[in-house]
Amino acid sequence: NGIAFSSDEAFAFLYQDIKELNGNVLSIEENEKNIWLGGESVIAKVDKSTNEIKIVDQRNGLPKDKITALFLDRNNKLWIGTEKSGVYQLNTQTNSIQKLFSSANSLENTVNSISGSDEQVYVATKNGVLVFDLLTGEKTLFGTSQGLPHNDIRFVYLDSYKNPWVATKSN
Repeated sequence: NGIAFSSDEAFAFLYQDIKELNGNVLSIEENEKNIWLGGESVIAKVDKSTNEIKIVDQRNGLPKDKITALFLDRNNKLWIGTEKSGVYQLNTQTNSIQKLFSSANSLENTVNSISGSDEQVYVATKNGVLVFDLLTGEKTLFGTSQGLPHNDIRFVYLDSYKNPWVATKSN
């Protein structure tokens, strides 16, 4: 039913009235001006100062799939992770969406989280971590063959030194 946050030991519920989300928020990203809420085949962009809501959906190029992860990069491109369809990218200026990555390996199309720095974006999948180099455009997959303990990466986090940390499924 929207988003809940704790303020003074009580929960406040927000954005329950965005009908396109059907009360189902699966992912969140924000910057100074906006909050993006990912749902099932839809992203709601909320202007933080006016509360104006803009909807991005299949008409803009989103797949019919759950939006499991969102990440805004340094170029104000919103990276969109999906449950089964890979990675998409939203141009926040034009509201146009392009498919950025999909694989013949369905495990790589299941995105659990996305994080990044100025130079790299890390995408946690069920088949390892995809690392996109924003400077060269190259992408590299890291998994058990490169030393990770498991390929099912649940979460990727960058610390203050821009070191990636991954949470994996236990064996």
